[in-house]
Amino acid sequence: MPLTRFIVAVLAVFAVVGCISTTPSASPTSPPAPASAAQTAALPTPATTGLGSPTATSTATATASQNTAPPSVGPTSTPSATPSQTPSTTPTATSGSSGQSNGLIVNWKTVDNPGLGVVYGFDGLASAGGTMVAIGEAGQDLTTGVWSSTDGRTWSAADFPDAAASSVGLSAVAAAGPGFVIVGQDFTTSAGLVYLSADGHSWTRIDSDVLAGESLTWVGGINGAVVAFSDDNHAFTSTDGQTWQAASDPSAADVANGLMVLKGDGTALWAVRNNTDQSKAGQLEVWRSTDAATWSQVASLDGSAGAMQAWVASGPAGVVVIANTYRHNTPGWPTWSSVDGTNWQAASHDPSNITDVISTAAGFVAVGHYNTVGGCAIDETNDVGVTWSSIDGIQWRQMPEKGWKAREIQVLAQNGTDLVGLGVDFKVYFDNGDSGIQWVFPLPIPPEDQAPSPSPTPAPTPLQGC
Repeated sequence: MPLTRFIVAVLAVFAVVGCISTTPSASPTSPPAPASAAQTAALPTPATTGLGSPTATSTATATASQNTAPPSVGPTSTPSATPSQTPSTTPTATSGSSGQSNGLIVNWKTVDNPGLGVVYGFDGLASAGGTMVAIGEAGQDLTTGVWSSTDGRTWSAADFPDAAASSVGLSAVAAAGPGFVIVGQDFTTSAGLVYLSADGHSWTRIDSDVLAGESLTWVGGINGAVVAFSDDNHAFTSTDGQTWQAASDPSAADVANGLMVLKGDGTALWAVRNNTDQSKAGQLEVWRSTDAATWSQVASLDGSAGAMQAWVASGPAGVVVIANTYRHNTPGWPTWSSVDGTNWQAASHDPSNITDVISTAAGFVAVGHYNTVGGCAIDETNDVGVTWSSIDGIQWRQMPEKGWKAREIQVLAQNGTDLVGLGVDFKVYFDNGDSGIQWVFPLPIPPEDQAPSPSPTPAPTPLQGC
C-alpha cells in the first residue's frame, strides 16, 4: 500500500466524497522524488522484451485504497506477524472449470528474511540483467527508501545520496540510461531530480537547470535514450540520463498532457493519457514510442471516461490497460487488451482493486488490495491483498484470498523466470517489525492447464461521505 496510493488515488476519491484520510503520508501533496546512480559499476544488460519475447521490466506504481465491497470468496485468515523459517505458499489456488481452456494459477511463495526492513509501501520496481531496484517509503517516519538485489531474493539498502531524506520524494524507477534511473522532486528547491546507477546499488544525483520547478512523475528508457514526464505536463529527454533538455517533438507534449502511466517492455515505451478535450469526454488514449522521443497514438479506449488512474503492461502475453473509474458514485475497473497493440478488446470479466499488472509469457498477472471497512479513516490492517490472472487479458480470475488479511503485494517485476512481488505486512508494520515482504512465483511455460473458476466481481459499494 505505497504512499502514492494516497497521493494519486485516495485523495482523488476522497475529494469526490469529502473525506480526509488519516493514513500517514510521506509527502502530503508533493509527488515522490528521484534516486541517484552509480556510473562506475558494471552495467547490467537489460533483457529485451516485446510483444512475445522475455524482457526487462520496470514498474512505477501508484496504488489506491478502495473501500469497495470485498469479493465473496470465503473466509480470510490472519497470518502470523513472525516470518516463517521456511518458504510458505500464499495463496494456493484450486483448480476448477473456467471459460478458457488454459488458465494461470498464481501460487505465491514468501521469501524468508529478504532484508527489506521496515517498509510502509513500495512505489516502483525495476529489473534488468538479474538486478532489481525498488523504491518506496521506509521506516515509521516514511522517509526515502531505495533497495537493490542481485539475485531477486535478498535485498539491501542502496548506497543512495538522499537515503532517509524527508525533503525528497521518489516517483518512479526504470531500467534505462546507464542501467537504472529514478526520478522525483526535491521539495526544498521545487526542482525535478534524476538519479542514475549502473549497478542498481550505487547512485548519483543529477541536478539540471532544465528541471527547475518540475516534479518528475514518470520515467522510461529504450536503446539508451531516456524520457521523463512531470506533473506539469512537460516532457524531457536525455541520451545518457545526465544531460537533459525539453522534449522537442510535439507528440511528446501530447503524451505529457494528461499522462497517467508509463511503462517500458524493452522494445517500446507505452503511455496511457487522459484526453481532457471535452469532445473526447475524458477518454483514455494509448501511445507508443520506440525511441523515447517520438510518439504515436495506437488506441482510444471506449468506455474509459471517468478514469482516475490507469495501469499498462506490455510483454509476451500482449498489452493490457486497466483503469480505475468513478462514475455515478460507483467505482469500476474496465480493462482492455491487445495482441498487437493496435486492435483492442474490452475484457469480459474485469479484475478489480489493482495496484500493478505485468505481462509475461505465461499470461497477465495483476495485484492489489481492498479495505474491508468503509469510511474516511483507513486502517491498513483491514486491507486484503488480491491477485488476478488472465491468459489473454479478456477473462480474468481471482486467486483465493485466504492468508492475505493485512498483507498485500504492491509492485511486480520479472526476474529471469520468476515473477517477483514486493509488498507489506501491515500487522508487522504497526508492531514496528520488518514489514517489507517479498513473494516469488516461478512462471510456468507454457501456462498450466488448470484455473480456478472465475470469481464473481462484487457489486461496488458507493463511497460514503464522512
